[in-house]
Amino acid sequence: MKLRIPTITLLVAIVVSCASCGDVTDSIVTEATEPQQTSEVVRTPYIEKNDYGGAVFTVFAPEWGSYVDYMFAEEQTGDAMNDELYERERLVEEYLGVNIEYLLEGTISETSSKVNSVVMSGDDTYQLVLTHCISQTADMVSKGLLIDWNDIDTVDLTREYWNQHCNDGLTVYGRQYYAVNDFMIPDPNAIIFNKEMIENYSLDDPYQLVYDGTWTLDKMFEMSAAVTNDLNGDSIYDVNDQYGFAAEGDWMLCSFLYSSGIRLTEKSDDGGLELVLNNERMYSLVDKLDTFFNRSNSAYLWKYGAAAEEQLDMHSGRILFRLIGVKGVKNYRDCEVEFGILPYPKYEESQTEYNTNDWSGLMCVPITAGDVNMIGEVCEMLAFYSADTTLPAYYDVVLGEKLARDDDSRKILDIIFDGIVYDAGSNFLGQTNNMFNLYYTIPFMIFRDGSGDFASWYGRYELGALGEIEQLLDDIKN
Repeated sequence: MKLRIPTITLLVAIVVSCASCGDVTDSIVTEATEPQQTSEVVRTPYIEKNDYGGAVFTVFAPEWGSYVDYMFAEEQTGDAMNDELYERERLVEEYLGVNIEYLLEGTISETSSKVNSVVMSGDDTYQLVLTHCISQTADMVSKGLLIDWNDIDTVDLTREYWNQHCNDGLTVYGRQYYAVNDFMIPDPNAIIFNKEMIENYSLDDPYQLVYDGTWTLDKMFEMSAAVTNDLNGDSIYDVNDQYGFAAEGDWMLCSFLYSSGIRLTEKSDDGGLELVLNNERMYSLVDKLDTFFNRSNSAYLWKYGAAAEEQLDMHSGRILFRLIGVKGVKNYRDCEVEFGILPYPKYEESQTEYNTNDWSGLMCVPITAGDVNMIGEVCEMLAFYSADTTLPAYYDVVLGEKLARDDDSRKILDIIFDGIVYDAGSNFLGQTNNMFNLYYTIPFMIFRDGSGDFASWYGRYELGALGEIEQLLDDIKN
């Protein structure tokens, strides 16, 4: 693929002053007056062109989320996203002489059992498996179903299209069973904001706050309080009033951990994992969010599965900030309220990145997948071509015509995507009993239980969580 980059053309203004020549007036000499030219910079893949004789490369994934909506295309339809997906596969097939097929079946909770079935039978049915971000991931590792990405010689995980946060966060004892590259369509959490309310209340420009590194929790609380209003004057804040913040009180609240620089686990000195959630910042975060959600009127939350009339959306014009999954932004393209997109706020200004977690999926290779050199080359080339095809198209799908005209929104998406982090504590153990409850501390303890007592909550699950971590580590070592 060719990436077009405008050549920089210099217009040089030279003022000629000749004091000794009185009859010569000052003049401006302009060089490079020709129209601006465009040069073509060709990115060359490090993978050499190959011919695997039409070998089948099957991608298996559950019928879920982005896999259904954004990953695969069987034919050209005229839809921009679909056709870019189709073009990506065609380019890889021609470059490597392979036949790429997709098999979408089952739920996210069935992925491990399906992979286990093909491995136990010795079948090379799946060359690449796409999983949920947390469901069944530890199970496949514990059962020894997956190849370490480091053992695939044709894969270079240091390339720019492989997610380095994932490489670091999901490597345990030097082994990495899950990876993410640009082939994957991310779905991190974000915030949409009401531009009209920002202007009407003379609030700080949220985009500029992000660029200045001053978009923090405290700033979000401050701005939310400034617009909150008991519209009907009944002294009861309910769905009929105006709020600074609105969200479903469930999975999206978990991302406040990562945006605050908190992780469930970190690497131990021997390359394993240790539980690190019980720290001063976590206590402070819990206190801040408990105050905001439960002891102020600035936030409106509703339970998972709540009826539409119990929810408060951007369409209402009565909220300033709304939590959302990035791919859900497309549902607001016809919204009459002018809005923009933001990353989750930082805990404090000193943080160098705006972080969140990805609720999409991970890539893995079964041990019976067959020719791992071919598999590595296909994965490399899928990522290589995605940078020029599917990812730009995905931006357009997410943003739509309205937001596409807003250059800031595209810049913000870059910031959000670049700040995605991976945590073995959630990506491996996020659905085990005890780690699950720690991962969901904010929605479960603060929102559902209405408690800000993190010490008691953590004490309830600590020993069990440590046992779950130890079991995972034993499985990886053995």
